[in-house]
Amino acid sequence: MEVIQFEARWVDTWLEDGAQHVIWAASDEPDAERFSLQRDISDPDGSYYCERNDQDQGCYGGIAQLHLNRTQLLVWLTPKGSDRLGCELILLHFSTSEARYAELRATMQRVLAGTGLIE
Repeated sequence: MEVIQFEARWVDTWLEDGAQHVIWAASDEPDAERFSLQRDISDPDGSYYCERNDQDQGCYGGIAQLHLNRTQLLVWLTPKGSDRLGCELILLHFSTSEARYAELRATMQRVLAGTGLIE
């Protein structure tokens, strides 16, 4: 099983042109390992998009299971997601305050709304 694992030293969320974004990155350098999710929240029937590093490693949908807590994110990918992102599991470690974690979780709930991946 191919596992991508890194310490996310940079975690950010933002809303731009109706698209909600969340990103975890090993650093703020352009070539740093990263994982991101986004969704056009103005389209309730639209799917989320997940990406690892760049668009060559991204797809709509692709997540089989997800677990988020205050110190880590685990993402198990579907066969389609695994093929596109080049791994079967993404394990990210990070540290954040309770307030920032609550904001991150709320953003994830908007991005993954209707999927059953996050409560």
